[in-house]
Amino acid sequence: MVLGNIFAQDSISKKFAQTINIETLKKHVYLLASDSLEGRETGKIGCEKASKYIESEFRKYGLIPPLKDQNDKRTFFQPFDYGTSKWKDVYAVNANGKKVKYENDIFAMTTNELFQDLHETKIHWVNVSLPNELEQFTFSKDEIVFLSKNKGEKYNEQKINFLLQKQVKGLVFVCDTKAYFEHEIKYSDDILNRIDAHILSKTQRKYNFPVWIISPKGAEILFEKENLQKEKEFSPEKKISLIAKKKEKIEWSANNVIGYIRGKEKPNEFIVVSAHYDHVGYNEMFYQDNGRKIHNGANDNASGTTGIMAIAEAFSKAMKQGIIPRRSIVFIAFAGEEKGLLGSKYYTDISPVFPIQNTVLNLNVDMIGRSYKRQQRTYICPVGLGFIYKDWVSLQEKINQNSVNIEIDYSSNKIDDRARLYYRSDHFNFGKYNIPVIFYHDKSSDDYHAPTDDAHKIEYTNMLERTKLIFHTAWEAGNMETLPQK
Repeated sequence: MVLGNIFAQDSISKKFAQTINIETLKKHVYLLASDSLEGRETGKIGCEKASKYIESEFRKYGLIPPLKDQNDKRTFFQPFDYGTSKWKDVYAVNANGKKVKYENDIFAMTTNELFQDLHETKIHWVNVSLPNELEQFTFSKDEIVFLSKNKGEKYNEQKINFLLQKQVKGLVFVCDTKAYFEHEIKYSDDILNRIDAHILSKTQRKYNFPVWIISPKGAEILFEKENLQKEKEFSPEKKISLIAKKKEKIEWSANNVIGYIRGKEKPNEFIVVSAHYDHVGYNEMFYQDNGRKIHNGANDNASGTTGIMAIAEAFSKAMKQGIIPRRSIVFIAFAGEEKGLLGSKYYTDISPVFPIQNTVLNLNVDMIGRSYKRQQRTYICPVGLGFIYKDWVSLQEKINQNSVNIEIDYSSNKIDDRARLYYRSDHFNFGKYNIPVIFYHDKSSDDYHAPTDDAHKIEYTNMLERTKLIFHTAWEAGNMETLPQK
């Protein structure tokens, strides 16, 4: 039985958990979520500043830098390049030869390698607000669906998923105004990566599913119908062709920040404690009013980044007193999460610093500073807990009971959760390799991806207790003789 051997080190872990304090949490959150970092968008100077701050803290703690730079010096930085592509010649033409041209009135939001031109294909206009409203309509596999899209509405994955299941030929979002269409293509870079990654994942790279956007005028040209957006549904007999040529590649670079403590007895078993430190910068693609606004991302995810830094510091204080965990503990601050889990994907799929097959657990921390609907309770929402090995559920319960004893809210701990949380943070890239993961989250959506997600709104007492629980979990997992295998 796994649970019988885990609590011999209770008093030791509690001693070092007490070194985690609100003052330190505030210091890190206020710095990472300051205006000077301009929202920490991956590839921008603010994100680079954040990475250097995290690196300096890892160095101060005495973590081991596992990589080498171009000068063969040890470093905490794992650089990676990423990018997207834009079509340079996109157009649609209907059966009467009426043409809608690239960037004037139409734009391709997917650029993946599966794209193929669609020739003489049926079109189907549907005007809905909510994803479940799609259920009232009948869709066929041989048509392109045109959906209404209003200002401020994000690219709804539920709508995309619904139409993927119907295996339609493609999807075109119809912007409600020409100004909104122009804004969307101006700030399309981030959307391209997200939609491409989502569709390639959902289709398992087996077939093409293009997602495009079009202006209201462009849609009316193709449908040859004025005031199209006043119609609930419209399916003309005419067919259209969607054509895309000439890709332009746009590239950026960023750094994951990685440090570790080498295990004493089982150094080749690795527990990864992770958080993404990037955010959305000015998030201009969703906020069009009255100039640019910095999105500081205090909860998303200065809180999680601060959490793993505080946990790393607590482990380092134990290490400096000669108390070293059995297993190696790896701390990773990922970049690129907001652009499609890119930093963790690079780590797991392309360049794992520590062998994936020897990685026994990922504890991922993303948004631990607020409360769901501002409820007055201290709780944590795990996601992915017990998905690989069910015994992790009872183990996490025991660790909690013997440490901070806060409420564990399991409402989001399911693979088909409506918010799809399991797929939306960096733990996903570990879980797909059958590595047990626990994603710690507060379930709050207050100020999510908004310019009002600021440091003074963090509930630091709640954040402290959550951070301590994650520390205790990492400590016990790092020191247990055997980990759950069923």
